[in-house]
Amino acid sequence: MGSGKVAVPYYGSLYRPKVGYERIYFIVEDGHAKDNDLDVRLCVWDNKTESTLPEWLEHNGIENLVCREEPENNLMNAIVNLGINVINGTDNNASRLMKSLLV
Repeated sequence: MGSGKVAVPYYGSLYRPKVGYERIYFIVEDGHAKDNDLDVRLCVWDNKTESTLPEWLEHNGIENLVCREEPENNLMNAIVNLGINVINGTDNNASRLMKSLLV
């Protein structure tokens, strides 16, 4: 996982049954910082302002998206085509980051 802005869905998954796509995200300024040095804030994707999640991620300068599982192919391609890395929970650094956020 590279450094830079990292987005992590609040519950760890991009999609939740009966709810839809996650709208609350942890934004971590440096994904390589030690757990106790993380610069973390919560942000909300307003789908009325930015109609797609990839658009919102790009607008917020996200370089890496960390989630438990990879998104569906269409969403994955749209995110990757914007130059955003999608990293799932099997990556050790991603897993450690999610654990430090209690996701």
